Amino acid sequence: MLNDLSTFTRATIFGQLVPLGMLWGAIAGMDSSDPDVNRLVVIAGVSLLWMVGWGVFVAWVPRRAARRLHAEVERGSREIISGTTTAPIAPARVVRERRWKKNPPLALGAEEGRGAAAYSVAFTVLPPDGPPRRVATLSPVSLSKGTSALVALHPDLREVGVLDMRVTNAQVETSARDPRWRTDRLPTDRTVVGGYLMLVVALVAGIAAGFAIGWLLWLI
Repeated sequence: MLNDLSTFTRATIFGQLVPLGMLWGAIAGMDSSDPDVNRLVVIAGVSLLWMVGWGVFVAWVPRRAARRLHAEVERGSREIISGTTTAPIAPARVVRERRWKKNPPLALGAEEGRGAAAYSVAFTVLPPDGPPRRVATLSPVSLSKGTSALVALHPDLREVGVLDMRVTNAQVETSARDPRWRTDRLPTDRTVVGGYLMLVVALVAGIAAGFAIGWLLWLI
């Protein structure tokens, strides 16, 4: 979810532009000398229903995915904190954060805050055995974008991490100077959606598909 959003993002853009294409296709297919207003209204209604349905779908899917991700983060975090799995510690930087009330805050060196709201913090991390990637944590503290930290990485759940609060300021400063921050290719909002060019392709494809549907609905 954190490292590859390309399919969902492209599908979202595609679906959002289909109803616009349908209206354009209907207008293009209409006989201007003898316009059938009733049919145009029907096609406009179909476009509106599509937009409403797609809006509900796009709102529901990310929320469901977020709940599943955070459930996985909680499970993986408990495995790391309990010592049932060996988790390497990696330099990390905050990508973004938000309050998250559905799961408890969990961190190494901190007591579990039962009943307290966690901060869902996404980090870019530098794993010892692979390329940089993004992981999610349930942090007990708020961290601003760009803040350096150290995060324990779950060996099997690639998007699960735990903030290490046992470290010293000197250790965090050392991790912030890791040369890989300058030399390695870090994931960005552009790369995780597969590049902006493909989003433009999805946009054009959505309009084209909608145009074809609108044209065919007019001809039926």
